[in-house]
Amino acid sequence: MVKAGTFTLEPLKGKNCKLVLDLGCRILDDLGLNYWLAAGTALGIHRDKGFIEYDTDIDVEVLNLPDRDKLVTDFQSAGFHLIRELIYKEQSQQLAFVHPAENIVFDIYFYSERGDKLINYNDAGILILPKKFIENNVKQATAIGEYFLPSPIGDYLNFRYKGWRTPKRKQGGGWGSLAKNLRQSETNFWESIGSLLRRR
Repeated sequence: MVKAGTFTLEPLKGKNCKLVLDLGCRILDDLGLNYWLAAGTALGIHRDKGFIEYDTDIDVEVLNLPDRDKLVTDFQSAGFHLIRELIYKEQSQQLAFVHPAENIVFDIYFYSERGDKLINYNDAGILILPKKFIENNVKQATAIGEYFLPSPIGDYLNFRYKGWRTPKRKQGGGWGSLAKNLRQSETNFWESIGSLLRRR
């Protein structure tokens, strides 16, 4: 089930992304969650020493979510608005917040453990991440500050993207078209979940 509010995604170019990133990460730190910067945010910070200007959100991933209501309350208390929630089997798989002053989306995906893999169920398919990338999850020094990142970051980006070392112009098709670790559903998404997992 997807709950969504009305919101238009805009490129991050010219916005105070670090302010929103640090505010969101501080909330996650205070909650004691095991999280890391992911996808385009991790790519931009590692490769470009900042944010990818045509990216449209800040990407964060979290291992487990013990208290969904507390997280939402804390983000809302900090001025964020909840604009999207994706739920599978009564568990939040995604919570997206917008920081209205900067008009930046702080997008959080929640993973559960399945053996040596982390799994996220979403409306494009299943995101699968080897647990090894976050087993030694410590803050790493970057050009814009210290943040939790998958490690080794180069191996994670090789796993996540094809040809990530060369910046590309914005591509169509959405994030799902770029994610190498996405197992896309060809028919009904929720019906395909079980068969995809049984193959692993």
